[in-house]
Formats: sequence, structure tokens, C-alpha cells
Amino acid sequence: MLFKASVALPLLLTFAHGAYIRHWPCDLDDDVLSGYQFDPRSLRGSLDLGDGNTTLFLQMAGDFIHDDCDELHGASAALGVDARVLGSSVVHGNPSWIDGACPTLSPKENPRYDARTYAVYKASFALDQTFRFRTLDTEIKLRLNDTDIACLQAHITPDFGPSISGALMGVPLAVMILSGIATGAVRRYQKRRSRTFRYELENNSQDPAESSLPGLGPCLHYIQFVFLTGCLTLPYPGFFRAAVSHLAWSSLIFRNWPVTHQFAYPGIEDGIYSANATYGLEEMAQYLGSTTTSDLWTNSLVNLVLVGLGMIVAILGASGYRYLRQIHQSPGILQPTAYLQTEMPFLLRRTGWTISRLILDYTLHPLISFSLFQAHSARWYPGHTSMAMIVVAVLAALRVLLIRHLVKTNRLSFLFNTSAPGPPLNITCWALLYGVPFMRGLAIGGVQQSGLAQMIVLIGCEALVLGHAVWNWFTAKSPWRYTFLALARLATVCMSCVFLAQVAASERKRAIVAYSILVLHALVLVVGFVVDCVWEPLRYVLYHLGLVEEVSQREDTTKPPVFGIKQLAHRSTRRVSFGRFPALDPDAHSLADSPPRPHTRESSSIRHASSEYAPNTRTSSSFRPPRSQKSYGSENPLWPGYAPRDSSSTESGLDTVELQSLDTSSDSSGAVNNSEYYSQRESDQYYSWGRRQASTATRRVDESPLVDENPSDHRGSSPWGWLWRRKPRKTQERGFEVIRPSAVRPGVP
Repeated sequence: MLFKASVALPLLLTFAHGAYIRHWPCDLDDDVLSGYQFDPRSLRGSLDLGDGNTTLFLQMAGDFIHDDCDELHGASAALGVDARVLGSSVVHGNPSWIDGACPTLSPKENPRYDARTYAVYKASFALDQTFRFRTLDTEIKLRLNDTDIACLQAHITPDFGPSISGALMGVPLAVMILSGIATGAVRRYQKRRSRTFRYELENNSQDPAESSLPGLGPCLHYIQFVFLTGCLTLPYPGFFRAAVSHLAWSSLIFRNWPVTHQFAYPGIEDGIYSANATYGLEEMAQYLGSTTTSDLWTNSLVNLVLVGLGMIVAILGASGYRYLRQIHQSPGILQPTAYLQTEMPFLLRRTGWTISRLILDYTLHPLISFSLFQAHSARWYPGHTSMAMIVVAVLAALRVLLIRHLVKTNRLSFLFNTSAPGPPLNITCWALLYGVPFMRGLAIGGVQQSGLAQMIVLIGCEALVLGHAVWNWFTAKSPWRYTFLALARLATVCMSCVFLAQVAASERKRAIVAYSILVLHALVLVVGFVVDCVWEPLRYVLYHLGLVEEVSQREDTTKPPVFGIKQLAHRSTRRVSFGRFPALDPDAHSLADSPPRPHTRESSSIRHASSEYAPNTRTSSSFRPPRSQKSYGSENPLWPGYAPRDSSSTESGLDTVELQSLDTSSDSSGAVNNSEYYSQRESDQYYSWGRRQASTATRRVDESPLVDENPSDHRGSSPWGWLWRRKPRKTQERGFEVIRPSAVRPGVP
């Protein structure tokens, strides 16, 4: 008895050693399989990468079907392995070590969870090289007396190691951060250059609905797409799912934090990924080594709340820092009460739009996917599933309210990188576009039973997005990026059809396609984001150095060019006309409707002068009729450096207005107020531009892009019209507005 215990204890310990390997019978005829005498029950293994050599350890446990192990001398059976990578064998020679043992306890009289009731066979094999980022396609046979008595197939994926794992997680994260910072800096630079004289007197803050980091969203969306498509119920090669699992942070999944319920999948055991699941999302959780899929949904919600709180703290902190800096720059001028009255409404709107974008744009796709997946466990967790469905309903309602608001403000292109609504689209088309994240979430999380159904839904979604990108090619801010990303996603989904069980592709073809998809993802990150976020700042540097000409953004030709205070006050030394300056877009809000902007050093003197000499400029406005062509430039008696010109030179325009007069002194015209001077020059350029564009349609200068004057053009006869019915707005008279201070009062310096 003591001898049996001493033999069984090592068997029990060795049976628990190694990672579980998912296996299935070999692809053989049924007649051949029925002739096998051994029934494998489990397969475990490990990889040893020490001393520059790779050794594969395998352990098979099972039962002899009809005969007793001792009667057949089953202990003399041996394991044989044929491991291939991309169709090439990588096993070096015969097994370096083999061992076999029959069961020491009767399987009929003892519980089967005891390892001693199984026959156990072990062996080790030397491999040619280390196989980082590869999957071994193995065929394992058990031979007894030169006869195969069992055959198994398995895919063994080695651990990537810390270097490759760190790169797979860190490089996309660095690309996303770099893209956000670079595009945010360029956006800030463009906003500073687009300040006009009259808007510098008021609030020139950007639209609070606009993203401060416009490059962050598209990059995050694509990384989420890479991770979530790896959660499809498809027989991916092991290295593919292991590679994309390192992008789980993009979907608010951080392994086993903060909720675990004291359970977590092993993930990697003894150098091998251990997974055995039915659905793709469940298998992804096992590759991650995280908790159960029900806890993944809970973790994503908790992490979303934490990220939202962090963004609120960051916004309030940045606002407080700006307020303290302004107090330090202008002590005794900025009043806290006035600052709160003017800045707090805008700050609240900014915070609200930021949280809305976080929930309804940045994290909507993974939230819908994880929530809809909870329906698969409704039988066991009905309360948990009900909460998940409530979350989906709330997100859908918020999405509808967002669409309703965007229709009212003519910003249906809010989440689609377009600067204008573009060619007329039926409102139903916009509703379909805003419903794409829900359809993707339904395909990834709700239809996990069928990989074919997932492919059909995803192909339809990506085709719709690509069609929208092509339709708005001439109005989008970055049409090439938007179209390139949509095309890459569609190509990825189409290539993934190779993994369908109905296709029955070989393992070599599947591996090649999987490598091709990963290369395509890397190419998209480099070309779509790295090159762009490096080139945009570099282009501005080269422009300031005079090496390249500035390429302005796509301009709306229905609006005249607007020049800022810095451009109007520029002292030209190269006789550059106004026509050489890029046009600037006016602020979306009119002067009468905008709240006063916070005090800054740049506009303090101008604000003080305008408020002292023109206290009623916010309630009254004047419109100046067009001047004759002879009133431009040096022909204007009020212009500094006035000099008569030949009357025969009647041709005038934007390109002929020179800045040379600014190089001369203006002592003789010292009575001309600065704001009057700049207002005259700005209106001169407006009327000069209007004569050059007389052949075009009527221009709307101060029209806000946030107001839809004729919403019926977008609605049509659509069943979605009840979502955005609203009262018609009164049209306001629009035109070019020049505000001047009153005349200088005697005795006032």
C-alpha cells in the first residue's frame, strides 16, 4: 500500500504540471478512428526556452476503451509528435524522453477527478528554434507495439515574452497619444491664427462640441476595432488572438481590475497560452488571463466612470490654472465674479460635451458589445443580464437625443469628420450611420453563436461607412484618412472570412492571412496616424522657415476671407498684398449673442478702449455701404501715409492693396483711432473681395454654421422625422458688421 502511494503521488503532481491545451480528434476517416483503442481525456504541455534550446513537454491522459492497460502492457506506449509552422516541420529528431504509466486506482471504484484513475503518457521533444509570435500546428499520436492507438490535433501558442508583449501594448498606445497631442497642437495653433479683430473683443472660444484632440478619436476607434474583431467566434490562429489581446485597454479592460470575484483564468501557463472556450469573447478573456465575461462588463462600466471623473478633474484643473495665470498677468483687473459669470457656462458646456463624447463616441462600441454578450448568460444571471439590457437602452436613448440636437444645430457630421453636411443625405441615412456602433456591437457581442452571421453584419456596416466616406470626399476635413480607415476595416473583415469553418482553409493559409491582417493593422497605424501627426507640425515649421508654402484647409467659397488683427497690423517689408494671406473663418457666434471673452494680455488694451469710448456697441450696430474703388489704399485720406494717385489707375482689388503704407509713420493722422483704422481696413478687404466674387451667388458673411435655416431639406419624408420636429426659427438679417468706437472726446487721453 505504501508502495502504491509513493508511485501515485508523483503521478498526481505531474498530472497538474503544464498548461491545458485544447485538442480534437485528427482529420481521419471514421473507420480509422473507430479502430483506436485509447480515449484521450486531457492534454497538457509546457515550453522550456532555456540555454538557447526550445523543448516541448507533452502529457496525455485517458482510458483504454475495451481492454485493461496492464493486460495490453500499456505502460510501454509512447507519444509521437509532428509540429509544423506554416507547413514546415519544426520537430528535431525523435523524442528525447518518454514515460508511460497505467492507472493505479480502478476508474470504476474511485472518482474520476483523481488523476490516478487515468493512464498517463509523457514525452519531450526538441524544436529547431524559439517560436515567438507563432503557433505550432501539432498532430500527436500514441503508439503501442508499432500501432497507432490514439490521434489528436492541437494548436500550441508559445508566450510572446515581455519584449514583444510590451511592444504590442505600448506602440499603439504611443501612436494614439502622439496623434492626439500633435493634432491638438495644430488645432490650437490654427485657432490662434484665426482670431479676427472684432472677435478678439469678445469670446473667441471654439465650439465646445469640438474635440480638443481631434486625432485621438479615430485612432482609438481603430484600435478598438482591432481588439473587438479578435473577439469574433472564428478559429483564429492562436498567435493572432494573443496579439490583439494586448489592445484590451482600448476597450476599458485591464485584466483583473477592479472586479474579479476571486476568480481569473490562468492565461499563460508554463510558456503556453491556455484556453478552452466556446465563444470568441470568452476565449479572448482566457487569453487575457482576466476574469469571467460577466465581470468584464462590470469592469468596463466602472473604468468608464473612473475615466470620466479623471477627465472632469483635468478640465477643471486646466480652467483653474488658466484663471490663476490671468490673475498673475493682470492683477487687480480680473474680477472673480465676472470671470465665473462669463466662463462657467462655457466650462459646463465643454464638460458636458466631453463626457457625452466619451460615452457616446469613444467607448460606445465596446460597451454595446460587452452588454449584449450578457444575454448568453441570462439563464444563470437574469438580474445581471437585465441591467446590461437597461444600459443598452439608455445608450440608445442618449444617442437619439444626440441626433435630435445635432439636427437642430445642423451638425449631423459631428462624429464623421466632415466640416459641412456635404451633399444632401436623407435623414434615414444619417440615422443608419449613427446606428453603426450598435450594429457592430450586436455582431460582436450578440451574435456570438455564428461566425458567418457576424461576418455578414460587419461587412454591411463597413460598406455603409465606406460609402459615406466616398460621398463626402469633397467636404470632409481629412477625406483620405476617413476613407482609408473605412477601406482598411472592410478589407480586414473580408479577409477574416478565410477563418470561417465553412471555408475549410488549411492552417498554413489561415496563418498567412492572419499575418497579413496584422501587417495591415500596423500599416494603418503608421500611414494613417504617425505620418500625419508628424507631417502636420513639420509643415508649419517649414512654412515659418519659408521653405514651403502654406496649404490652407478646405475653404468655404461662399464666405469672403477674413483677416485677423495680427495680419492687419503686420508691417510688411516685402510688399506683400492682402491677397497673399490665407483666409480665416469667423467665429460661429455673432457679436451680439456671444458672451464677453475672458481677459487676456493680448486684448486688454483694445477691450478697455472699446468699452470706454463705445459703451453701447453691444446693443447698436452700423453697416457701412460699399466704398468706391478710389477709396482704397493710399487714395483714402484717412489712411496713414496718404498720397494722391493718378486717376487713370482705376483698377483696384484685393491683390493690389499693399501694406507698404504701414511702414511709414502716421504722425499726421494721429487723431485716427486704432480700432477705427483697423475696422476701415477690414471692411475695405471685404468689399474688395465682394467685387472680385461678383459672379458668384450671394454670400452670407456672419452666418453661424450651427443653425440649420432650412431643416426640411435634410428631413424629407422620413419615418425618423418625429425625432427632430421643432419650431421654425426666425431668420435674421445678416451682413458684414463693422463696429467702431465713438469719436474721441476732448480732454480724454
